[in-house]
Amino acid sequence: MTEQRSEPIPAVWDPTAAGGAGGWVRPARPGAGTAAEPEQSTARRPSPPAAPPLPPPPVPGHRPMPAAPPAPEYHPAPPASVPPPPATAPAPPARPPGDTPGPRPGSRRNPLLIGAGLLLAVGVGAGGVLALQHGSGTAGSARPPLNAAPPPTVASPPATTGATSGGAGTTPSPSAVPSGGAPGPNAQAEAQALNDLLTGAAPPTSISNTVAQVASCPAKPIIDGDVQVFTSDVTRLAPLLGKLSKLDLNDLPGGAAAAQYLSTAWQQAGDADTSYASWARSVSGCSGMAPTTTDKQNADTSSELATQNKQQFVTWWGQLAPTYGLQSPSTDRI
Repeated sequence: MTEQRSEPIPAVWDPTAAGGAGGWVRPARPGAGTAAEPEQSTARRPSPPAAPPLPPPPVPGHRPMPAAPPAPEYHPAPPASVPPPPATAPAPPARPPGDTPGPRPGSRRNPLLIGAGLLLAVGVGAGGVLALQHGSGTAGSARPPLNAAPPPTVASPPATTGATSGGAGTTPSPSAVPSGGAPGPNAQAEAQALNDLLTGAAPPTSISNTVAQVASCPAKPIIDGDVQVFTSDVTRLAPLLGKLSKLDLNDLPGGAAAAQYLSTAWQQAGDADTSYASWARSVSGCSGMAPTTTDKQNADTSSELATQNKQQFVTWWGQLAPTYGLQSPSTDRI
């Protein structure tokens, strides 16, 4: 009897075969009572395709099993790209899962750097201002305050030096002339009393001419007469100083300061006369020109100072006397 060989049933892919791993199976023949067995093959099982193949055409009289949905493909997430770390700072640590990304460190550092730069600029500017103020303050400390009282007026020395107590000198600067406010009620009477004192103060002999005569080494009797002139002038000045000290010149503008100038001048003139008398006695009998001794040097110094103070007084009185109808004498007449 000849064995009839049936046509092999084509194998189909069953994703549920082999415990869900999938495999090729042959469906059971029609009328067979056994389930489809997976195809045993000694060949290496092929890798599943990227997509399931189209199912084969249905076999007549066979109902294919429904294919299970394909298993989802697993695609691992790509690693998160981390920006390269800055050259000057290490890379920041990775954030834990779920951490909300915040602003980059550089975004916080930029405002801080800008703020630090502003503070530095302000500090440098303030330092410059303080330095200028500290310089300005050091240089300004040498200036007197605005409300400081003016320094006392000091008389300038006359242009002509070596003048004697009876000689005339140059007029001093008006800034050194005593001045005051408005005259008081007794100004007219005080001006008249001062004028009377000055009228009797004129020396009978010029002291400057007497000094020049002694310097020429005249005969002894003449020098003895010159000594008498000097001593007589000292005697004349003493009562004038007493009368001047009793005058009240406070109602005359600048009267008190002017009286001090005149008093000092008369005292210095008396010192000069005394020194001139001593010098004349020491050179009596000389020939040619009289030598300059210590007495002569002291006398010249005192005479020069007396002339300066007389000039201060005469300048003041010369401006004030016409106001009261009076005249001012020259320096050689007081």
